[in-house]
Amino acid sequence: MKQYIAFIFIIALFISGCADIFQKVDQNVWEEINDTIDSDDIIDKTKPAISIKYATLDVLHKGTIDFGDVTVDVKKEVSFSINNDSDKPLTITSCTVNNGIFSVSTMISNKIIPAKTNFLVTIGCTPPATGVSAGILTIISDAGNVPSFEINLTGKGVTTDITKPTISIKQATVDVPSGGMIEFGDTDVGATKNIGLTIVNTSTKVLTIASVSTSVNLFTIVGLAGGATIQPNSIYNFSLEYKPIDAGTNSAAFTITSDADTPSLSFNLTGTGVIPVTKLQVLVDGSVKLDNDVVDFGTVVMSAFKDVTIDFKNSDVSSLITINSFTDISANGFTFTPLLPWGISGGSSKMITFTFTAGPDPMPPPVDVAVTFSYTEGSISRTFTLNFIVNKATLPQPLAYYAFEDTFNDSTVNAKHLTNMGAVSFDIWGKKGKTAKFAGGANDYLENLDLMPAGTYSDITVTMWVNTTSTATQRIFNIKGNYSTSYSVQRRLSIISSNAIEGYISNAYNPTPANVITTNAWHHLAAVWKTSDGINYINEIYVNGELKATKTTTTEPNSNGNMRLGWDYFGGSMYYYIGKLDEVRIYNSALTLEQINADKALSP
Repeated sequence: MKQYIAFIFIIALFISGCADIFQKVDQNVWEEINDTIDSDDIIDKTKPAISIKYATLDVLHKGTIDFGDVTVDVKKEVSFSINNDSDKPLTITSCTVNNGIFSVSTMISNKIIPAKTNFLVTIGCTPPATGVSAGILTIISDAGNVPSFEINLTGKGVTTDITKPTISIKQATVDVPSGGMIEFGDTDVGATKNIGLTIVNTSTKVLTIASVSTSVNLFTIVGLAGGATIQPNSIYNFSLEYKPIDAGTNSAAFTITSDADTPSLSFNLTGTGVIPVTKLQVLVDGSVKLDNDVVDFGTVVMSAFKDVTIDFKNSDVSSLITINSFTDISANGFTFTPLLPWGISGGSSKMITFTFTAGPDPMPPPVDVAVTFSYTEGSISRTFTLNFIVNKATLPQPLAYYAFEDTFNDSTVNAKHLTNMGAVSFDIWGKKGKTAKFAGGANDYLENLDLMPAGTYSDITVTMWVNTTSTATQRIFNIKGNYSTSYSVQRRLSIISSNAIEGYISNAYNPTPANVITTNAWHHLAAVWKTSDGINYINEIYVNGELKATKTTTTEPNSNGNMRLGWDYFGGSMYYYIGKLDEVRIYNSALTLEQINADKALSP
């Protein structure tokens, strides 16, 4: 039983101790927590907001304004601003101090401060004796954040050596205490920002400046040097300048020494260099390009070229922009004009033309290259990047390719070789190297009876260079099934009267306009037979890279792959080709216009 009584007694002592701790927390901690909540955490946003700024610095609720050294029985005044940061008017009910050493020189009872504005208040300190004095300035208002704003005031009474002059510094009408901040804010890199300051001598003695200096040369002193004098009860105006050379914040100390009663004053300087908005405008085809935008050269066929002109404009009439260099992209197939560097005077523009030339590769990769231009704008160095994109036309591997270099064999791995059925010969004067020459005699043609497997339809494109010596109707190319019976479902390419080209698909003729070719001259021909839905079958005829005729039928062409070059038997008549054929390619797919031009470019 005694053990239980002892345990209960210990528990009672513990509870009593906790109660004492909680009582101390209640007396000490909660008071501080309540002060914090009163000051900032519970804000009625339906009401205006108040803030205080002294010598460019924010003063918090229960913050401090220090008068520094103040001559005994001499009133020293400083000013601060009451800022209304809201979009509602702020009403100041009263502004009082609790110590008679301090005073409010500006009457502000029932003062209304409009939205987004401020009001300057001057307060004074008149110490009756040496030593530190303290007081509290209370501003009562209808602010939602701090309706009762308290500022701690301090000042130190000192005796003045009346044999020496006095010195103080003002920015506009506000005293800047020694150790205070002078802020330049954001300043464009390369530009200069100026802040005017005033030296005040309230004594009856001449004030002589011994030296002035800044610790960083981005900040300079204008209009004030060692040896300057300020007459009794007079002022002296000078300025500080800030000129940043890079983006970022800069800080320095500004120091004045003199023969005053306070012989050395020091101030903190700060400013932030920012990169200004460029005055350079870059346009392509009249459209403004932003940094890292794309310049699309489109599709460029093999061995062809494409020009794109870029217009650089200087939108600032008073400055000079100089383009110094840009990325060397000559290895990517680009050339350019003019030579660099060159300047763009204010309000004018200059143009630079980039030319992309595609190589002979039939299967080239696309081009995507970043071009960075380096330029100067005033004293600022800048860059601007454009991404050049080129889609180089690519060709599929042909099903068969006949170069006619002393052979009628297929140059691909498919071995779709041609049989010379008569007297087709070779000529050294081809479009590219040697060529096949057709005299137009009996059985003067080339044949392959196994171009494609029978029974399965396939899109086809045939391309070739043609140089005919005759204006008569001639069969250049055909592919069909049995040559003795399948006339109406073949695919055919012919030369007809009036120097026109005619395509044929199943039962539909597809002639071009007259005079699309001339005799004794090389012309690039391409014929496409295709379908996208298995219902409509289309024939397209291209001459020298341009679409000249299109025909659609619903009859499917014969799928068997018997192919002839230079002759066809049709409607009881023999039609032979007279002239030269070179660089014949047959693709088992439908080529696009870009690909047809790429094929054409293989034999420039």
